[in-house]
This record gives sequence, C-alpha cells and structure tokens, in this order.
Amino acid sequence: MVKVSVIVPVYNATNYLERCLDSLVNQTLDEIEFICVDDCSTDNSLEILTKYANNDKFKIIRHETNRGESEARNTGLINARGEYIGFLDNDDTVDLCFFDKLYQKAKLDNADICKGEVCRYSYSMEKLVQKNLNEEIRKNKLNFNIYFWSAIYKQDIIKNIRFNPSLKIGADVLFLNEVVLNTKKSISTVDGIFYYHFDREDSGYSKFLSKEKVDSRLRTTVKVIENLNKFNIYKTDLEYYNTYIDCCIKQIFDLACISDIKLNLNILGKTLSQLFKLASVSIKSINYLKQHHPIIYLYIEKEKQSELNLFILENKNYKKYL
Repeated sequence: MVKVSVIVPVYNATNYLERCLDSLVNQTLDEIEFICVDDCSTDNSLEILTKYANNDKFKIIRHETNRGESEARNTGLINARGEYIGFLDNDDTVDLCFFDKLYQKAKLDNADICKGEVCRYSYSMEKLVQKNLNEEIRKNKLNFNIYFWSAIYKQDIIKNIRFNPSLKIGADVLFLNEVVLNTKKSISTVDGIFYYHFDREDSGYSKFLSKEKVDSRLRTTVKVIENLNKFNIYKTDLEYYNTYIDCCIKQIFDLACISDIKLNLNILGKTLSQLFKLASVSIKSINYLKQHHPIIYLYIEKEKQSELNLFILENKNYKKYL
C-alpha cells in the first residue's frame, strides 16, 4: 500500500530540479510514490526526470502541451494512489524524514491533515524569520491559509477538490481554503521538520506583479470570502472572519504597491467594493467595517467608485486600522 503520494509539478526547472528530487529519493518513508508531472518543459527538465525514472518510486508523466501548474497538480491528483497526498514545488526541498514524520503523526491522530514547518529563503538566499504558523493553527485550524505544500492530506477529503486552472496565482490558496473548510477535524502539526521554500522572481512572491497575476490574486480573494460565507464563518468565528477581511483589504493596498497602479486601479477598486459587499453579511460584520474602515465603507455605501479608486491611489500604504 502506498502511504503517501507526493506530487511535483515541473516546468523549466533545470537549475534546481535535481536539488528538489534528491530530497525525495532518500525519504525515510518506504511506502511512498513521487508523481512528477512535466508540463511540456522546453529546457532539460524532462532529461533530468528520466535519470530518476529507474527508481520504482518515481512516476513521470508528461503533458503534451503547456497547461499550467494547476493542471499539472490536478494530473498528479488523478494518478495518486496514496492514502495521503503531499506536494513539493520543483524548486523547493524537504527534510529527509518530512513525509515519514507527517504520516506517523497523521495516523496517530487519525487526522485528515498533518502539517510540518516552513523555512523560507529570499531571492538572495537569505533565511527569512517568520513566526511558527503551527502554533496559530493549533489555536484555530482556519489559520492554515498559506503554505499548503507544508502538509499532507488524506486522499478521501480532497478527492473532489481540484486546483483552479484559470488562476495564474492563488489556486493553491483557494485549494487549501476549500480543503480546510471541508474537514471537520482539527489539523495535526509536527514541529521541527521542514519544508524549504525558495522565493523566485517569477513566482507569486515576486516584487512586481503583472496585470494577469494581480487579477488572479483578486479573484482568489473574492472566492475565499465566498467560501467563508458559504460555511457561515461570520457566525461561527466572527473574530477570525473580521481578521481575515482585514488581511484581504491590506492585500489590495499591497497590490497597489507592487503592480502598475494606473493599469490595475479600476480592478483594485471594484474588488474592494465587492469584498465589502460580501463581508456585509450580518449586522456585526457591517458594524466592524464601519468602525475599522469608515472612509472605505462610506465610499462603497454611497457607490462613489471613482472616489474609492482615488483613495486607493493616494493611500497605497493603508495601515491605519490594520
């Protein structure tokens, strides 16, 4: 029986793919498979993958056309046989005991999701200091809303959930949101084992985002809020709901700073209006918006979109209430 299937989407990863695969080939968990989906790479990625094909734990699948990272992950999900599913990006690595420790803890707790820690490196390979997200997740499972690849997921709970291929970036955030909302159990965590994530200039953490990526981020934000509303989080956990709305508002202003503001101003403003309307689902959430974001709320209530757009333009570092 395959205990864990690890899905690796691959596209033009010549410079770092071997580093990634080497962290898999020596994993201490025996009953494991690695599904590498080459998304029609134009460099030597496929040649690198074939070097590992003799290892019976590796399964190499090639797309005949470039279909995007989400479709590559979905292809992996279709072909996965494991009791649990894990993910590894083609430029990242994991500790050699990563999937072994996660699987043991997941079985011990009968968990749907089991998460390790994340060690993140900047473009210049500087180790970034960040808080232990696991501590926050132990307080509230909804705090697991980023770094989806740092966990394994029971196949039964994700068999009907897929990555949205229409999203250039953000599909992983939406996928994680849907998975967490659909599990009724708490999330197990294991401290001291790491997923190593390396920021790259052309990734979702880029210093400057194209219009297409800005649009994807904004659509992801809207879909996540729609999911929170669908699961009545504003009723069951208003504090989390309001905090998340604050984060979404901050993200819109952050996007104004890392994109062509003139090109994206209209969609930023319209998304902010849509976000406020979605968040106005109860008297308590409306009162929160009025109290903490009075100027924005007034512009939206009065349908003064042009004034709202101007407010975004003039307050890109909006942090007054965040």
